Amino acid sequence: MKVLIDQYLITEILLNRTVNKSCESGRKLWEVIKSPHQSQEIIFYITRPCVEKVYTLSSMNSSKDADKLINLLESRFHICEGSATIFQNARQYDSDIESAIEVECGLPIPVDAIITQSPQKYVFTKQNLSLWSVENFITRYEFNLLLKQEHNNYKPKYEQLTLSLSLEFLVDKPSLSTYMVRNSITTVIEALKIIQTSGYKGITKKELKQKLERRDTTINSLIWDLENFDMIFINHEKKILAARELIGKGEDDISQYLSFALKKHILIQKIYKELEIHKSITPWRVEEIIASICTSTSGKRPTNKTLRDYRSRVISWLTFTRLLERRYNTLTIPRDKSSHKINSSIEYKQLHLPLNGM
Repeated sequence: MKVLIDQYLITEILLNRTVNKSCESGRKLWEVIKSPHQSQEIIFYITRPCVEKVYTLSSMNSSKDADKLINLLESRFHICEGSATIFQNARQYDSDIESAIEVECGLPIPVDAIITQSPQKYVFTKQNLSLWSVENFITRYEFNLLLKQEHNNYKPKYEQLTLSLSLEFLVDKPSLSTYMVRNSITTVIEALKIIQTSGYKGITKKELKQKLERRDTTINSLIWDLENFDMIFINHEKKILAARELIGKGEDDISQYLSFALKKHILIQKIYKELEIHKSITPWRVEEIIASICTSTSGKRPTNKTLRDYRSRVISWLTFTRLLERRYNTLTIPRDKSSHKINSSIEYKQLHLPLNGM
């Protein structure tokens, strides 16, 4: 996370004013800045004019104190030096020059937000730049700390995943190769979005049921789907929270994460093996593959209705993750995903696919 702090807040904090109501918020912010927990998670920025203003004001009392404050600022913050271009751009805004320079400095970094107690100063900008109050920022910070602690307590079966830009990781969870999704991806994403918005407080199963307006059996199956792919976790208070890696993530990031997980599934492996020979595959052929896997592992062919229902659900997951693409009445590998084909030399193991309870 990268944030730029309004120079007014910095001067209020460092000059230790006590008559202003914003000082208490400033002190809370300073505690976070000094905290060792945030050192690798948050980068704080201030502008060079902010540094110079602190020096000018503090040197009126003591040049020695002023030097100490500048050293402190340079040890705690990244300084946006600015440039002639930034200054010229800032002059075009209908605002005070300090706020305009802050916006122009923050945009190329880019920062996630400007922390300020005076958002009205920034109404001039039409840029996609968030404005957070100190309280808003601290809530987000504490939320991240809580989720990190919950993840440590949860101890998932495999190492925590991070949604990096490259997404170069393997999901090493045995059940992923056989798990049978119980809901359409649309319903799963709908539930996940509700859980994401519940924040660090989490949401109970009852509250999720009320918001989704679904039966208990559906809610249970949704939780199974979300838990299996580690999109959620349940804390000691039995509240459901979104996985830290998915906080603030949209459908594109979720799709990328799930695509890496689903590639380990025996069904997509078999589909990709056929697509190495044929350019496309029909939904009915997907159904036959599901039936053959189940028959060979359990000795019993599922009913036609069970097969049709599961085929519909799993195809929604595979198209959402762009592992497959609908083309007319067939399915194929997306043109931009041809490099994702699974090597045909892989040994496909006939693993148990539990269809009961779907």
